[in-house]
Amino acid sequence: MKYRVYGEEEDYYSIDDVIEDCISDDYHDDDDYFEEWLNDIYESVRIGGETFTAYQILDGCDRELLYDLRRDYCSEQNDNDRENAKWDLEHADVGDDVYIQNIRVMVLDDDEDEDESAGDYDGDEDRITACRRKIEDQQLRVQQIKANEEAEENELMNLFQVIQ
Repeated sequence: MKYRVYGEEEDYYSIDDVIEDCISDDYHDDDDYFEEWLNDIYESVRIGGETFTAYQILDGCDRELLYDLRRDYCSEQNDNDRENAKWDLEHADVGDDVYIQNIRVMVLDDDEDEDESAGDYDGDEDRITACRRKIEDQQLRVQQIKANEEAEENELMNLFQVIQ
């Protein structure tokens, strides 16, 4: 099998190479889970009836240590992403898409013709099909809403006639 990162023309024949191309050192820098991760590792402190979390303490007292811990967190998350991506790629079938840190990697057959007309590598057909399904679903919902409104209106009119 070979692997192609969406939007790139180069094919990869090594799982490790495609993973290293997709994993970014700063991907997890803005993670909302960092604070939770830090607070799970280190206990909170109670002073004068107030509880202070590890994140709160470091944010107020030692931002350099907080930065170092964020680097540790990012490194740990990237290691997890690598392991997950490796497992996903090793177990993928030809035609599957695997996402590595929100980057789409297409799994292709080694013998697949390089001619772009041989396959839809940019995913346009998938997007068009998905859009068509979404439009059909919305049209069906609109029809159901109209049918419900008509039924409610008929019930109201019948009730109104009974009152007269």
